Amino acid sequence: QAIAAGTPLKERREPLHSFPELKLRLRWTGEADLDLAIVDSRGRRRSSIHQRSVLVREEDNEEQLTVNNVSEQLFIEVTRHDQGSEPVSGRLTITTPSGSRTVDVSLTSGTRRLGSVRWSRR
Repeated sequence: QAIAAGTPLKERREPLHSFPELKLRLRWTGEADLDLAIVDSRGRRRSSIHQRSVLVREEDNEEQLTVNNVSEQLFIEVTRHDQGSEPVSGRLTITTPSGSRTVDVSLTSGTRRLGSVRWSRR
């Protein structure tokens, strides 16, 4: 399907992995510029800015990030890029092949590490 020239970025539907081992979905209320990221044990950060091995879809008050193959522990972070002074509240849903978990998020500024996911191959 072709996208007409001049279509605003927010109207485009970026692709995500069809069957990811890790899917993150962050939804929030209020005016804010939030981004999800994963960080591996060596400090390598993957996000909408550094997309190596991840796919990211950004929409109004929502961002999704998927990883197709995971083989190590990953840390989950959310960053607020705008200069807002009021806290922004949201909900992060973490989905893996073994289930989903939801975490409430509140962020005023900067970056916050929300947790980690760990894989073991049997």
